[in-house]
Amino acid sequence: MSLTKDDSDIYYLRESVEFFHPYQHKKFIRVSTGCRNLKDTIDSNGLVVLGAKTWRSRYLKELQERDMDRKGKAVKVYLYDGFQSFIESDSSQRLEKAEDHHTILRRIMGKMKKHKRLKNCLTEELTYDDIVALRTARLEAGFANSTWNKELYFISGALAWLAETKYCYVEPMRWKKLRLEPFAKMRWASMDVLQQVYDDIITLEDDPSYQGPSPSNGSMIYKDAALLLMRTGARSGEIKSLRWEHFKDNEGTITIRRTKVRKSKKHEWITLELPNDAHEMLRRRMRNRRTDVSRDGRTWESPYIFPSPTRRGIPINNFRHIAMAIDRAGLNDDPDIIRQSGRFTVHSLRDSYASFLVQRGTPLLEVQELLGHSSATMTQKYAHLIPSQAGRNAANLFNNA
Repeated sequence: MSLTKDDSDIYYLRESVEFFHPYQHKKFIRVSTGCRNLKDTIDSNGLVVLGAKTWRSRYLKELQERDMDRKGKAVKVYLYDGFQSFIESDSSQRLEKAEDHHTILRRIMGKMKKHKRLKNCLTEELTYDDIVALRTARLEAGFANSTWNKELYFISGALAWLAETKYCYVEPMRWKKLRLEPFAKMRWASMDVLQQVYDDIITLEDDPSYQGPSPSNGSMIYKDAALLLMRTGARSGEIKSLRWEHFKDNEGTITIRRTKVRKSKKHEWITLELPNDAHEMLRRRMRNRRTDVSRDGRTWESPYIFPSPTRRGIPINNFRHIAMAIDRAGLNDDPDIIRQSGRFTVHSLRDSYASFLVQRGTPLLEVQELLGHSSATMTQKYAHLIPSQAGRNAANLFNNA
């Protein structure tokens, strides 16, 4: 509260007041109260003379009531329609990592399996508890704190934009309390554990939910994809989009497009020499490459190394059997580890690849190049795995004692 006397010895109000309609904002108010006293007084006739404090309370209450009246006049907008409009707007495109918004919206709308959707209600019906429930579901699904924060920023930014441009009503939210402090999510496993995960991945013949064509040419698609993830450290999206033109059989190499390298073209494409087991796996897949006959009678071959088992002409869209094998291996059984470092996911195979290299003396600069990190800072999270020279010296002293 800011009540100050002016030159005429009359109190005036000078305060920043928060309003919510048509959108959440603060307005600076400077107005005279017309009162000479701070508190209420009684005049000579026994009548109450309002003080500046009482005048302020009544004035702000009137402003808030007037502010609330706008709720009934607000435009009705459903969340999904509003979010889609936000994505198509210039405001969304100017935001950092705007390309992730389509993925976030698909998750919010429930178009991704195993992810809870946000109810498609009017903006005025969305409550703080709805966002809290969504956050809980995301964390239970293994989301990193930073991933949840991106989704939260999208929701809050879209609602603010809708309130300001579409004049719809949005309940005030304590967005800062919904945000989570990011932590460095890094889970990795030893080669023995990764072998256990690989052995536990089922083939399409063993999948009771598989309803596609005969899987004779691609029954080991999940096992093969897991092997390439473990041997290249590539992101799952990079593996899914691999085409046969990227594989050079004579040279034993595969060229991968690093999907998250934006600032520099230098590391956008990288050619990796394949270990023997990965090379033989790709040779086998090439020999058994999926073929079909098109409507005009011509033989058709899939351009993707890992094509969709059920649909022609598109790559595989999920690695759910790899994730299921990870869970069966017990890598997500300890809630304390999950709370500290997140769940072990398919992406953790990438961290396991980097950890294997670092622990065997590969310089961090080379690891950065292999992983396609745009800056050395991203690779520093593996620095603590580098064997310490002091530790080696100490061990040698005991060995020689």
